[in-house]
Amino acid sequence: MNIAGFAESVGGEMVVGCVLVTINGKKQYLYQGGEFTPLGREMYNQWTHQTKPDVAIAIPAPEAPRKRHKYGR
Repeated sequence: MNIAGFAESVGGEMVVGCVLVTINGKKQYLYQGGEFTPLGREMYNQWTHQTKPDVAIAIPAPEAPRKRHKYGR
């Protein structure tokens, strides 16, 4: 298993043997304690079965919060 390559390809980081990734504005573990989390296992399977391993897996970006103004009252 290439955990460091996986972490780099999904835009995450290796911290004390764990893979941390920011998804929808929240930091989540994908690999922790020597095992994948359910989301991490799914993403790792997609990463290992793709035809071009150099292509990063797309992680949904958080939408910018919309400002609500009280103009026109």
